Amino acid sequence: MINIRNKLIIIIPIIIVILFVLVFSILYFTTDLLKTNEELFWKYFSQLNIAKMVQDDTITSQENFKKANTYTSAGDAKVVFTNGETSTKQFTLSTNARYDLNTNRTSADITLNNGELKLLSLTFVNSADIYGIKCDDVFGSYVGIQNNNLSELAGKYGISDVPNIINNEVSLSDILETTESQKEHISNMYLPIIMAHISKDKYVKTNENVEIGGNTYNTNAYKVEISGSDMSALLTECLNALKTDTETLMLISDKLSKIGYSTEQSDTAYITTKIDEIMQNIEIQDNLVITVYENGGNTIRINFNWQNNINLIYDNVGNDSKISLEISYQNSNNTNTDDVIDLTTLAEKSNCTAKIEVSKKTEDSNTTYNVQVVPNTQNAENYIVADIILQKEQDNTFTNEYNITINKPNSIAITYTNTTSKADTVEEIDE
Repeated sequence: MINIRNKLIIIIPIIIVILFVLVFSILYFTTDLLKTNEELFWKYFSQLNIAKMVQDDTITSQENFKKANTYTSAGDAKVVFTNGETSTKQFTLSTNARYDLNTNRTSADITLNNGELKLLSLTFVNSADIYGIKCDDVFGSYVGIQNNNLSELAGKYGISDVPNIINNEVSLSDILETTESQKEHISNMYLPIIMAHISKDKYVKTNENVEIGGNTYNTNAYKVEISGSDMSALLTECLNALKTDTETLMLISDKLSKIGYSTEQSDTAYITTKIDEIMQNIEIQDNLVITVYENGGNTIRINFNWQNNINLIYDNVGNDSKISLEISYQNSNNTNTDDVIDLTTLAEKSNCTAKIEVSKKTEDSNTTYNVQVVPNTQNAENYIVADIILQKEQDNTFTNEYNITINKPNSIAITYTNTTSKADTVEEIDE
């Protein structure tokens, strides 16, 4: 009896400890309880994936279709110029393109019309790395360029760091794509450096309501402010670590090669010299405030704010995402339209804000992008708006629509619809 009692005295505390560890583990790993503001900030910050804006099944579907088929592509555009309420000019544009998979050659005819009057005709051809364009109304022969040694050509005009070729075979999503292993390596390599330069008391948690897409969400907002000097220090240390980080250097080299940079330009030793050049010019003065908004375990908004001069917001709810960028700058108050410039008003400056928004909405059959640019929010009547509707390939065909409006202060409205279809054969390209 005494032995049993002694055993219970030993076993019961052990069971209590095991249960405590089990409950603690469940709470820590499956909930946000017991986590610090620092841990929660980086947990939800790690969900950031801006590449989602360009990595899209619809775009991939169209790219794969074009790589695998001979096809034709026909489009019609309308351009309307409006000056005031009564003055309007309208032009139409037709495009007819064809691609032969067997010869890997492309040609296109472009015609600009004013009503029934043909104003201009262009012919475009591409074979291998040769691109040519011809306008019979101006010059009967092709003017061409070879997609090769572009860095040498640019160098003759004083332009440096230009890709050696323009790689049309690689998409932006291919360039941005990284494996889970690569992401984990980069996180393990550089996150500790970043965290070491940010004091734990800089992390703050609040509860805020945010509006996204017309809906209001109650969120936990995790905020951190990084001083300019800390930003300079952590960036310098990250770049210094990068110089000996073979895995990440090889990843960067691979991406540069895909873009079209030469073997020399994408060599890791060359990349290291460029890192040294960047490190010599690091001097950040503005503080950076990053706020991560979490709702239901998902990051629905991340806000980067540089001393109120640059404000970048990325929203992501379900299949919809949006990037908003606001940049503050100083603009001259001079509005004198006469030939004589008033130097006193020219010297006066006012604070202005430029705004750019790019949103993406994904549906079963298509993806819609909307782009809005307002050069000065104090004069919102001047703007550029573009709507792009990309259709998924279905029954060997797809149609894309483009609508662009430029208002400053007169307007230009451009609409373009293009349909691409699989073809057994296309007209032989003789040029």
